[in-house]
Amino acid sequence: MGFSSGSVMILTSMPLQPRRSAYRLLVILVFLAAQLLAVSGSPPRAQAGPAGPPSRTATQRYLYLPTLWRDPSIPEACNASSPWWKGTPGNPANYIFCSKQDLEYVAGWDSILHFNRGDTRDLSLKWNIFGINGIQLRIDPSTYCSGKAGYTGTRNVAVSGSDGPNNFIYAMNASEFGYDGFKIELYILNTQGETVGYNEKYFCVH
Repeated sequence: MGFSSGSVMILTSMPLQPRRSAYRLLVILVFLAAQLLAVSGSPPRAQAGPAGPPSRTATQRYLYLPTLWRDPSIPEACNASSPWWKGTPGNPANYIFCSKQDLEYVAGWDSILHFNRGDTRDLSLKWNIFGINGIQLRIDPSTYCSGKAGYTGTRNVAVSGSDGPNNFIYAMNASEFGYDGFKIELYILNTQGETVGYNEKYFCVH
């Protein structure tokens, strides 16, 4: 009774201090809990260093990783369920192999090509064929495009079906060939021991 205004202010403000401390402590605890949840709920960050395949643990934990990376040392399966399978209806029955890339010129030339003797254009070839027992590149004389068969530059060489997961490149130049006509074709030894001619291209030297 008879308290001064100053003493009332002191008595009423004292209980507010522990309330403010408790409030600050609660805010800090909520903040720390949120940080802990954010760290534990997110995937591990990639560390600096040379690029490479994901670890086996990461591959097992995150199911989307196998769709982004595939070990190139493991040969790709070639069977009727492969999107590259060539033994589909309408193709010869002995096309029991897969092709990601058919025989083509790296430079994109047409399948029937004409050029003059002395031309130095790049005639390098590319393909990517797998699920086979062997493959040969043959360049034979042909009268198809000029009426005369050429001979200088003909060849029959064993080659690879692919360069791992990439296309195989066979380097070749127009200056290697003499006059007249030639045919390029791949001869594939399939898994049943049959040799199959696959893809044809013709060029004539004038």
